[in-house]
Amino acid sequence: MDKYPCLDNPLSMTTLLLMNKIIAHIVVAALATIALTGCTTVNHNFGSQPADQVWTAMVAVAHSPVYKDWQVSRNDVWVDEDAKRIEIYRRLRRVLSQPASKTRREKREWRFQIMLESTNPPKAVFTSRGLGVPGHAQREGDRYFADVLDLLSGVADEPIEPAANAPDK
Repeated sequence: MDKYPCLDNPLSMTTLLLMNKIIAHIVVAALATIALTGCTTVNHNFGSQPADQVWTAMVAVAHSPVYKDWQVSRNDVWVDEDAKRIEIYRRLRRVLSQPASKTRREKREWRFQIMLESTNPPKAVFTSRGLGVPGHAQREGDRYFADVLDLLSGVADEPIEPAANAPDK
C-alpha cells in the first residue's frame, strides 16, 4: 500500500494541480485587495498658525463640507475636544454626465479620523478608516486640509468679486 494512493490516480493528480492553481489565484486576489484598500493617512503641518485656531477651523470644516461636484447626503461628526480628535462619517452622491458617455449615478462613503497633535508647529493627521482606493482617500485628505487652510486665511469669508471682463447680468 502506497503512502499517497491518490497520486497514482491521474484524475486525482489533475484535481490536485487545479486546486493549487485556484488557491494561488485566491492568494493573489487577496493580496491585491489588501494593497488597494484599508487605511490611508495624510499629514499636514500648519506652520505658524496657533493650535487653537487650527482646531477651530478643523471642526468647522468637518461640520460644513464643501464639494464642487458632489452632494453631501449625510455628514455625522463627533468631536472629542480633550483628545483633539474628530470622527466623521460621510455619504456623498452625484450624477456624472460626460460627453459620449451614459449618465452615471455615483455614491461614496467615507469614515475619517482627524487628530490635531500637540506639536509646535501644529500638525494634523487625517486617516481614512474605510475601505477604498488609497488615491481617493489621499485626495479627500488634501481637500479637507485645503478647506482648513482657506478658512484660516480668511478666503472662505471674502466676497467673490466678478471678473473684470464678465458680462453684466
